[in-house]
Amino acid sequence: MSDDLRDPVVAERRFLDSLTDATGLDRGLLGRAGTTVVGRDDRAGSGALACYRAGAHVLVWGDPAVVGRAAGLAGPATVTADELAARLDAAGFERFATVRNNLLAGRPAGPGDLAPGLGQRWLRDDQPGVVDAVRAFTERCDPDEVEAAALDELDEFAEAAINVVVPTGGDDRHDDLDIIAYASASAFDWDPVLADIGVLVRADHRRRGLATFVVANTTARLLADGRLPLYRHGADNAGSAATAAAVGFRPVATLDYFVTRPDG
Repeated sequence: MSDDLRDPVVAERRFLDSLTDATGLDRGLLGRAGTTVVGRDDRAGSGALACYRAGAHVLVWGDPAVVGRAAGLAGPATVTADELAARLDAAGFERFATVRNNLLAGRPAGPGDLAPGLGQRWLRDDQPGVVDAVRAFTERCDPDEVEAAALDELDEFAEAAINVVVPTGGDDRHDDLDIIAYASASAFDWDPVLADIGVLVRADHRRRGLATFVVANTTARLLADGRLPLYRHGADNAGSAATAAAVGFRPVATLDYFVTRPDG
């Protein structure tokens, strides 16, 4: 990674520029107050709107068939989160999720030490047995958490910097790994330099600092590989927010995801 991208200000600008580039809009928009609504053909049929609040601007993109309902939001006025929700509710939408997008605020924290009896391993998705080991791990976790970690479609598994925690003294075969904590990253849709981190810890091993450990390790590897780490989590996920803060991430943009109501 260039020295510039290690600068939090430059990294944030890279993320926000990629946001406007993805919709073909003027990069200067996010520096000005107001709201922009735009249809995206790749969102056709979803009936959904993605509303990014970044800086002074709100960028709303979504299914071309429904963006017209949100057109009244466009203009120079700043729309707060509550105003946005109220106006879209009146237009027949409901908020499905709120997601925080986080970048590093400076040098990331180190991973710290593991408890006795635990060790860490680096894996690659193309190593024999790795996908089977990850699948066995996900089958022991909550399905909603598996989906949040983007591990629900292992047939399309293509991850970088895979870091896992396993008990020591076990078999070294990849397909026999007893994974108890996992973190990795995949290329983000807008910009391949951005690496979107996912983390998952088995419920019986929570509150041991393992999420922070694997995320910190993965973050360091991504930086060494010239990638810009991105950590996203649901706004109501206090544990994931704490992990992000412990490693050194801070919010740079908030996504409110709205879908059309059945009666909308």
